[in-house]
Parts: sequence; C-alpha cells; structure tokens
Amino acid sequence: GPGFYFELAEGFRHADKLDRAIAFYEQACSLAPLDWRAFYRLGTTLSVVGNLDRAAPALERARALVPDESAVLEAVANLLSRRGRLSEAVATLQKAVAMDPTSAFAQGNLGARLLQLGDAAGAEKAWRESLRLRPESATMHLNLANLLSSQGNFAEAQYHFKAAIRMDGAFADARSAYARALAGRGDLGEARGQYEAALRLNPGLAATHNEL
Repeated sequence: GPGFYFELAEGFRHADKLDRAIAFYEQACSLAPLDWRAFYRLGTTLSVVGNLDRAAPALERARALVPDESAVLEAVANLLSRRGRLSEAVATLQKAVAMDPTSAFAQGNLGARLLQLGDAAGAEKAWRESLRLRPESATMHLNLANLLSSQGNFAEAQYHFKAAIRMDGAFADARSAYARALAGRGDLGEARGQYEAALRLNPGLAATHNEL
C-alpha cells in the first residue's frame, strides 16, 4: 500500500539518497492522493535538490489538504522566498506563526525574510521571539547580533555574539562576524584574536574576508 512506499521514501531520505526518495514519495502520492504528508515530503525533498518547479505543485497540494498545518506553510514560504517572492513568503510565514506560535523555526525565517524586505524592526522582533523559544540557537544569536551591530547597538550585539560562540564553539562565522564588529569599534587586538580563531575553525574564511 501507499504506507509502504512512504516508509521506503523516508528511509532513502534519511540515507541521503534523495532521487530514490523522490521516486517513492511520488508512488505514495499517486496511491494516496489525500495523504498530505506524502505531498509535503515530496515537495520539501524536491526543494532540497533544487527542483522548485516540481516542488511547487506538491506543496500546494499539501496546503490544499491541510491549510492550517504550519510545517506545510513554512515549506511553501521557503519555496516562495527562493523564487524571490518575498512579500508572499512573509504573509505565509505570518500565517504559520499564527497557527503555531511556538515554532522558533518559523519565527527565525520570518525575521530573515522581513530583513530582506528592509523591515529591520520586524526582523528584530521575530528573531527575539525565536530566541525566547529556543535560547540555545547559536544561529539566532548571531542573526540578532549582526542586526544590532549594524544599528550601532554594540553592547547588546556583543552579548549575542558571545552567546553564539558559547553555544557553538566551532561556529567560525560567529567569530568572524564578532571580529568585524570589534574592528569597527577599533578594538583590533580582540578582533584579531577572534578572526584567527575563526580561521583555525574554517581556513576558507580567508578567501572571503580581508585580513585584519
């Protein structure tokens, strides 16, 4: 039955054999046209491999079956944003957040899309809420730190840079971003220390950053 194909697809997805997974998700969808999870997984897996044109109808089918499922709304929003349709992505994420206010992932994505649209205040609000829900997220600490730093609020930005590094000691991007913020303040000694630590973690950063 369709459940068999779905479980096969899940196994291949977890094994990172995505083309095989997609084929079995398609089998599950054709056999169970009312199973939103099959369409959702098909759409998200097609998104991962970059096949956005095939992902879109699968995700729209999932949304038609379960209009209020926040995971589906988040996946649709991700697809919209990758196609440059940021305003629609924001509206979809706002609906997802309304459906599931506890989704730190949706709040985090909403902040990123709002910032792309130039709404820094909206982004900051969404990211603060995401951090309230998941205070252990190093990425969210870094996002907020970069935003606060760009607004000249170094004291609070520094708190979040340090939190990101504390949460994930191997987070090279957090150290290099903190180094840039420190350098901008004229604190070159501490900046150099952070930058050198970032380079030890990820030597590839040297190609994308000017030496301090």
